Amino acid sequence: MGSDLNYADMTSRNLEEYDFAFWAKQREMEIDGHRAWIIASTPRGRDVVEKTGYQRSLLFVRPDIDMVVRSVSWENRGGYVKYMEVKRIDVVDGIRVATEIHVKRNRGKQTVHRTVLKLTNVSFGNPLTLDFFTVRQLEKGP
Repeated sequence: MGSDLNYADMTSRNLEEYDFAFWAKQREMEIDGHRAWIIASTPRGRDVVEKTGYQRSLLFVRPDIDMVVRSVSWENRGGYVKYMEVKRIDVVDGIRVATEIHVKRNRGKQTVHRTVLKLTNVSFGNPLTLDFFTVRQLEKGP
């Protein structure tokens, strides 16, 4: 996809395929002035690791808005650790949307690559026709 995100990062996951627990070292912390739970996420099977590319993750969840605002994920191959942080949250049509997300991949303490996603002109409930989903339209964008 030309970024530090993989397809598993961009899709929903089957929660039944993971074990979740508060992180043993620290249960919560403050992120940008808000309380966040630290949840350890472990895939239940090797097939899930192969599908997502991650051996395990730490998820930092703001319980006041039920949103992951930071994560640390250990990749299955290459010794990389991926860090994701939501830098901006906007409310659009009553829905919270992460409109700025920073992702970086490290090997050891060295940052190998970083991606910044900024979403603008976000809207919901727009009528779409099937011709919007042609290869040409998807390559061109709105």
